[in-house]
Amino acid sequence: MENHIDDAVDLLSQAGVDIILFNCTTGSLVKGLGYDKLLINKMESRSGVMSMTTATAVIMALEHLQAKSITLVTAYPKEITEMESRFLEGNGFKVIKSVAAGISDPFEQAQRDPMFWFNYSKDNFDQNSDALFISCAGIRVVEIISKLEKQIRIPIVTSNQAAMFACIRKLKLSSKVRGYGKLLYS
Repeated sequence: MENHIDDAVDLLSQAGVDIILFNCTTGSLVKGLGYDKLLINKMESRSGVMSMTTATAVIMALEHLQAKSITLVTAYPKEITEMESRFLEGNGFKVIKSVAAGISDPFEQAQRDPMFWFNYSKDNFDQNSDALFISCAGIRVVEIISKLEKQIRIPIVTSNQAAMFACIRKLKLSSKVRGYGKLLYS
């Protein structure tokens, strides 16, 4: 993805956007701690447009919720999930449980019904967590966030929800959005 970032940023900056989002959770942390910020700097330097990555957005969201210990649920294979756990821990969070659905094909990730993620997350979260993070920008979970939060009684962060939250914050918009969990309504 990084190999194509310049072309994408050039096109988006010509469109007059207010913010550019690199929206792939593991794609924005794959090279370890600080890679997300390197991508942001690269995009902003090239375009002059405020930028964000999903990995950075997740950190912002978890900090906003004052989550210290989290359960991590991912669509990814185990090795990618372990890499993400190290990234989160390197950013000061305790990952008390992580589970990987083991789906490496992004098309298969996207085709899973949101109720799959609802049940998989509900069955795998640790009640000692301050928050549940469901990771992958390519899965459909936005419609189950509020329902799952009510059932497990802890805040939920998802990749796309965190990206929306971070972009709203960076743009200094004061908007509360109902129906997508505590994060967007706090």
